[in-house]
Amino acid sequence: ADFQNSTSKSEVNLKTEHGMLVFNSFKDLNLKANQLNLISDAELKKFETTMGVKTPAGLFREVIHAEDSISNYYFSLPDAQQSYWRIQPEKHSEIFKSALSSGLLKMVKDVDGSEYFDLNLSQNSYATILNAEGFVKVDTIILQYTSDAIKVIKNGDLQLVDKLKTVNEDYEDGWIIVKKRLVENRLKHAMSNTWTIGNTDAAWVPTEYNWLGVLVKRVRVWIDGHSEPYGSYSQGCAEYMSCTHVVRAEAMKKNFWGTWIYGDYVPSFSFNSTWSYKYVNYSCDPYITSGCGVYSCEHLNDVGSDSPYSFSWPTVNNAYVNLLPTGIWSGTYWFHSPFWTYGNLTSTFAGHSFSYSW
Repeated sequence: ADFQNSTSKSEVNLKTEHGMLVFNSFKDLNLKANQLNLISDAELKKFETTMGVKTPAGLFREVIHAEDSISNYYFSLPDAQQSYWRIQPEKHSEIFKSALSSGLLKMVKDVDGSEYFDLNLSQNSYATILNAEGFVKVDTIILQYTSDAIKVIKNGDLQLVDKLKTVNEDYEDGWIIVKKRLVENRLKHAMSNTWTIGNTDAAWVPTEYNWLGVLVKRVRVWIDGHSEPYGSYSQGCAEYMSCTHVVRAEAMKKNFWGTWIYGDYVPSFSFNSTWSYKYVNYSCDPYITSGCGVYSCEHLNDVGSDSPYSFSWPTVNNAYVNLLPTGIWSGTYWFHSPFWTYGNLTSTFAGHSFSYSW
């Protein structure tokens, strides 16, 4: 059956097996990820405790609080001491150093040449439903999301997990598929199989200035969208298709040393998006009953869609909202080419409006 996504607000039944969360479908996975991406830190910690899983998102939020706490401490010092510490090397928490060393975090090059830290997963929008090693189970398959790859055990065999961890290049052999994804490139360049790139330029809106007259808060809204063959059988025929269609909303502030960080600046965010998508497979070939064929045909939204989708959040600074067709797709008939989406988005973030069409 096709793996699907949903952004409806119903509940999801899930369980834990061998230290990873287990979902019945990508529809359930995306729904739960959307719910967890926008809950409070206390609620996320309660979820982790209940399920017995430590998520990358939970660790990332701990880093944010630790870094924010250090910055706020230096802001609280007398002016004379602040002047001294501003010209000293920036201080970081031990949890930040550990997360950066382990690869949980990465430093992102900013538009002005500076850097800020962010999560380091091939699919950051799943950070709330992965375990600390990046594993999750969907239906009968096991997936691992690393910093630059999506790895799959197609039959869900736990005995293959150790082998999967060691494969760090494009690979396909029996029940294992590994597909590398260069996170640093996918947001900057329109790759040949990309179906939409949102506005990834810095659409920052000034709200406050620091003691040097420098802007200290900024926000942006954009869309992370792309699709690529996964586990390709041959040119023009793929068993799986990997898709990402994620609405992003980011709010940052400058810390004591003037570095952009995700901190305690959490403005309100709302958006509305309407879209359609299509894919091409071999289901219309009269000479086959599954897999690849000679004759391909186009399908437009024929498995249902959650468009239009609207929602709002009172406080957020690093939002991920998964929209259809995010996920790893498969079917009886294999795919001829990646998915494409067409649509528009209007949003309000920190009192400023953003609109995109693609």
